[in-house]
Amino acid sequence: MQINKVQIIKERLTMHDIMNYYGYPIKRRIPCPLHCGDDDNFEIKINSWRCYSRCGSGDVISFVQKLFGLSFADTLKKIDTDFNLGLYADKSFEDLRRLQYRQRAEQAKRERENQAKQNADNEYWSEFDTWVKLDKNKRLYAPKSPDEEPHPLFIEALQKLSYQEHLVDEANARRRK
Repeated sequence: MQINKVQIIKERLTMHDIMNYYGYPIKRRIPCPLHCGDDDNFEIKINSWRCYSRCGSGDVISFVQKLFGLSFADTLKKIDTDFNLGLYADKSFEDLRRLQYRQRAEQAKRERENQAKQNADNEYWSEFDTWVKLDKNKRLYAPKSPDEEPHPLFIEALQKLSYQEHLVDEANARRRK
């Protein structure tokens, strides 16, 4: 029975259908939606996908499974529900509602995790930019001779640079979690 459902899904849906439904652009290459990549390393073909970075490759079913972190059976049910394929007509409405609730909760969790990761990345780069500015000021405004009066930006860099390194390290640790 499950094999028939897999065949039906693969016959009726293309990667373009899946990508369009879940809100991703339909181009040959895009940033990987599975690991929130930045480079166009995710290739979309008619019936398959491939991430050249770390996610591997697969078909429409494996994409939905990885995208939502579902079991194989739940993935088939999600695709059936989202695309109204009628493969689980024998399931009660309550079962389908519970499945949709669980899927929405998982999607919300994934979105929160992605937002937390984005916030950690933003914090890291902000702290790093401040460190770069201080390091640049330390080098640019260093006194040229022992008699020269130190520039205020040089003094600020000396006072804040080691603490800024600490902030960069902490932000990087949060980013790596």
